[in-house]
Amino acid sequence: MLPYFALGAVWILFSDRLLLNLTANPRALIALSTGKGWFYVLVTSVLLFVLVYGELRRRAILEARLRQSIAEKGALLAELNHRVKNNLQIVASILNLETENLAGDEARALNDRTRARIKAMNIAHERLFEDAEIARIELGGYLRALWEVMAEIYLARDAKASFELEEIVAGADEAVPFGLFATEAMTNAILYGAGPRGASDVTIALSSPGRGEVELIVQDEGPGLPAGAAGLGLRLMDALGAQLKGKVERVNDGGAVVRLRFAVAEPILG
Repeated sequence: MLPYFALGAVWILFSDRLLLNLTANPRALIALSTGKGWFYVLVTSVLLFVLVYGELRRRAILEARLRQSIAEKGALLAELNHRVKNNLQIVASILNLETENLAGDEARALNDRTRARIKAMNIAHERLFEDAEIARIELGGYLRALWEVMAEIYLARDAKASFELEEIVAGADEAVPFGLFATEAMTNAILYGAGPRGASDVTIALSSPGRGEVELIVQDEGPGLPAGAAGLGLRLMDALGAQLKGKVERVNDGGAVVRLRFAVAEPILG
């Protein structure tokens, strides 16, 4: 725009004076003025074409470089995620092998909880790797996959889950701590939330109560949380809730109710 402005200013200041110096004949002045106008339109059109074409070409080159950079970073991220997933799977396999040699209920329980936590992270990386929109996870499907793994690890074949899930997509930085939190809540419900029939009936609800907010509720039909409970799993839930900058609530209402509410950067609702 600056070259265009400079050319226009010079043309306006000097072209009329030049015509007056050439002739004083009115008809000649009109003819010269018309020619001057067409010449100005031609010159400025060429100038604008050169300027716009140059800018568009510069932007096209920049966009091509950006697309190439994004593709390279996407490939690197996918490879890194794939390697992390494989490493987590190796750790989980080692823990599975060690299960056979453990003596004592406490050691087995600790091994089971560790396997469950590692599996929660592994599922997150597995979904990140398989999803076309990498670095995002659909939380509802993630919760269903987590429940199946928890029931398998703890041999809770009689445990039943009722899902009330909205389709909400979150970034990886939010999905991984979210999955670990859900793992702790589900584990507690499976182990300590047995109802009157002797098995765990668990309700898992996921919703978006407000714009940019996610709420997870895990509720069982057991005896509820004991007063002053402060085990490792509960402390982990508090720490994960703080990592998500969310609010954690645990109450007894016909069983234990664990609630997590946090904000996501760009929630996508189905």
